[in-house]
Amino acid sequence: MHKILLAFLAFLARALITRHKPYVIGVTGTVGKTTVTTHIARYLSHIYGEQNVMISPYHYNGEYGLPLSII
Repeated sequence: MHKILLAFLAFLARALITRHKPYVIGVTGTVGKTTVTTHIARYLSHIYGEQNVMISPYHYNGEYGLPLSII
């Protein structure tokens, strides 16, 4: 069941990315990811408008969290 659910979530996430073709910015590292992500989102919201910038509210980054953030 675990593999089926992950495959379905991945399929939905890929479909949404293919349909909307968003720019995706990934922030990696050990320290400061949340701060950097917040600053990037604020800056882009200022330039492109809040309705055009999305940030994951819970910073999910696991095998379930990433597709759920996209969906």
